[in-house]
Amino acid sequence: MKNSDAKELYEMVPHGTKVLIVQKNIPFRVLKSGDIGSDVLMVQKALKKLGYFHDWESGKFGDNLKKSVIKFQKEHNFKVTGTVNKAVYDKIIQLYKEKLEEEQIEFE
Repeated sequence: MKNSDAKELYEMVPHGTKVLIVQKNIPFRVLKSGDIGSDVLMVQKALKKLGYFHDWESGKFGDNLKKSVIKFQKEHNFKVTGTVNKAVYDKIIQLYKEKLEEEQIEFE
């Protein structure tokens, strides 16, 4: 984000409002302990919906997310590393989207 964009955002958004900045079309990075970002937040959100993550979604890859990833990897026959590579990420997102679709059908 450029400084000019941050200044403009500051003028538009009330103090104390949480703002999530998402960068599109960036190459995938392996997610690991200590990482921070919207990609980590998405993994937390998805794993929470799937029943693996039971903490606050912060966008910070901490110990609780690592434990959740390890459990997911074990249950879905991935190599257990505690990190999220592209294959693990894709599977998490696939299952997350399927869960959302199931809930939508049940709601209708």
